[in-house]
Amino acid sequence: MNIIRHFASFISIFGIINDRRKIMGKNEISEKLVKQLKEPLKQECQIFGILVRIRKFIDHLDDEEKGTGKDKYSLLMFYCNWALHIKISKASSIRAVKTFLDGAENNDDKALAFFNFESLKEELKIFLIDFSLPKEIVENNMKWGDFTNLLREILLDTPIITPTDSIEKFSFKRSFRGILAKPNIYWSIEYTENDHDYKKPIIDL
Repeated sequence: MNIIRHFASFISIFGIINDRRKIMGKNEISEKLVKQLKEPLKQECQIFGILVRIRKFIDHLDDEEKGTGKDKYSLLMFYCNWALHIKISKASSIRAVKTFLDGAENNDDKALAFFNFESLKEELKIFLIDFSLPKEIVENNMKWGDFTNLLREILLDTPIITPTDSIEKFSFKRSFRGILAKPNIYWSIEYTENDHDYKKPIIDL
């Protein structure tokens, strides 16, 4: 009985220590994230830093803190992962954007909200409000513009592979329309051969 009691006490103490480490880790991430969110956004490395810390912060949350579990910030987590990979093809990762891209061919409101980052903005704002983090990045149009411009540069030529049954690949690309023309970043959709025998025309952002 004594052995069982000692073992139970050890498990309890280990759980408390683990919980404290988790809280300390989340607080440390939060402090660094606050600092990064307040800075003027001028370089891609800043966007990487913000997305990495958001991902770590969410990973430290338990289901109660997440509100509705992992799905509450699923789109935000998708962008955190997208920015760190050369392509996204895992079904569990793509699930978060499938509903947005289903209507891409008809340019419906959901698809356009994904293309111009409005859906990301909405979910990021919810996350910042939920945890009392600085909201300037989503409330100041100039700062949001800086964030999305740098994010597009990061996502260039990082395709989402087969996000829906009809779409083979979605990606951001850069176009050069002439020697003196300013290059544009646009989104491009390639459809599967079974559904279409053409590529989706380029549409500028």
